[in-house]
Amino acid sequence: MDGLAVVNVYINNDDLQLHVLRDLRKECKDVQRKINRVKDGAAKQDQLQEEIHLTRNLIFRTW
Repeated sequence: MDGLAVVNVYINNDDLQLHVLRDLRKECKDVQRKINRVKDGAAKQDQLQEEIHLTRNLIFRTW
């Protein structure tokens, strides 16, 4: 919380800094959303790989 208090005092002294920090916050949120999409994609890829593996095993067992 001390770091947050320092940032609040700092941005209250200069409107430009406030805008810059808001833009950075927005950029960080956008990056976090992109990271989450990549993680979700990786999880889906892992799930698909597992389903492919199980399907192949099932096919080979039935032959």
